[in-house]
Amino acid sequence: MEKRDESRLQPRSQASGLIPWFAANPVAANLLMLLILLGGAAALAGVEREVFPRFSPINCW
Repeated sequence: MEKRDESRLQPRSQASGLIPWFAANPVAANLLMLLILLGGAAALAGVEREVFPRFSPINCW
């Protein structure tokens, strides 16, 4: 009879770092995403826009 490799059936040790932590805590990941989106919207409101200058056709010649 063939012996089974029991090591691959055992759960791996918990990985450390930000990505595994956010993967284990989806609420925290969603709150961070909301914070990033709100920060982007607030920054977008403060961006100066360049507009095409107004001119009359007479001034083009």
